[in-house]
Amino acid sequence: MEKYSIGEIIRYLRKEQKMTQEELAEGICSNVTISRIESGTQMPSDRIINQLLARLGSDLYQTANTAREKRDQKTERYLSQIAEEVNKGHFEKAVTQLSRVEREDITDVRNKQLYILLKASIELRTDPHRTTEIIEEIKQGLSLTKKDISLSRFSNVPLTTIEANLLNALCAAYFQNGEDEQAMTLAKKLSEHLMQHKASFQNDPELLLNALINLSQLLEKEADYDSALQICEQAIVISKESYHQILFAELQYFKAKLLLRLGQTEECKNLLSVIYPFMQLQGKTTFVQLMDDLYRMM
Repeated sequence: MEKYSIGEIIRYLRKEQKMTQEELAEGICSNVTISRIESGTQMPSDRIINQLLARLGSDLYQTANTAREKRDQKTERYLSQIAEEVNKGHFEKAVTQLSRVEREDITDVRNKQLYILLKASIELRTDPHRTTEIIEEIKQGLSLTKKDISLSRFSNVPLTTIEANLLNALCAAYFQNGEDEQAMTLAKKLSEHLMQHKASFQNDPELLLNALINLSQLLEKEADYDSALQICEQAIVISKESYHQILFAELQYFKAKLLLRLGQTEECKNLLSVIYPFMQLQGKTTFVQLMDDLYRMM
């Protein structure tokens, strides 16, 4: 990711202080010199840098921290944009964008975890042969803030949103890697935790919905279709109660799949006919393909 020059930091601090270039330059250097420093076309001497920073109420240490803070904020915004592409199913675009991020340049722990989460989410869909490595990378991401967390006993452990998302990704990775017992244990514990602490995650209902989807899919794999449908219906109710009815259409697909498993073909077909145009309109190509596959199974 791009690093901030001394000129960019001086411009940032000057604007924070609501100073003009003329006010900053007075008695130190010319207005033209300030303009050139801020644009990066002139490198000032140490004397001038220290005088400018002193007038701005800063020093080299504070400037380094300011640069780091700005870089972390920019990295977080950039990673959030990639997350939006992942949520839309635009994995090729997300891969390209993520390749521009240098992991070793990320200093903020939360951004490191977000990077690991995005990389894992993309690779679980695009590079399934790396699932074992992905599991280890997710665990490393968790260990940055929860070094000694037990994946089978964490009901009373406070979780951040990013930590809960990493646990969801880990559950999906276990599932994809054929480690069904670990996946089921984690899915149940995470769903229970998020239900128990629902108020703490009220601004991010997608967390709980993803945990319930993981649990429902695992129950489906065990051929416990009735229990899987019950969990899916529970998730649909939660989605309806959310502000934007998050993942509502996706949950209807999972419900349709379970209805077909239970031999309720007409109900499945009717449900697909409602959500199929919506998925096409939203550009949810992955789910459109999955629904095409479901139609062919009828």
